[in-house]
Amino acid sequence: MEPVLISLQMRFCPPAGTPLPDALSIKSDCSKSYSFGAGAQRCEIFLTHKDGALYAYVNDCPHIHSPLDWQPDRFLNRENTHIKCGTHGALFELADGRCIEGPCVGRKLTPVPISLTATGVVIGTETEDHRIIVA
Repeated sequence: MEPVLISLQMRFCPPAGTPLPDALSIKSDCSKSYSFGAGAQRCEIFLTHKDGALYAYVNDCPHIHSPLDWQPDRFLNRENTHIKCGTHGALFELADGRCIEGPCVGRKLTPVPISLTATGVVIGTETEDHRIIVA
């Protein structure tokens, strides 16, 4: 059943080329969330800036499908080394979204493809990565 939930999440995410305002202003070790749509058709994603790269994921814990942020735009643990679920404390690797600690070990966050254009960061196509270098 999990793949159905993931595909439904992505179904309501914006199309490729949708701008992510102020993404290049995200400071290192910080994050920013973006919401698109409303109600049952709402899609929430977030970007995290770490070590000169931006990473993008759907804001949804694979454990119980709750938002990950424990405060607005706060997704990282205290050490700024991992994404941390604000509900149960699960820790996820930044690079691939894999859970390494908590109730969903081995499961992954849903990556969102992003792209860097002349005007800023946008939602990418399915063939693009969820990570871009912004150093």
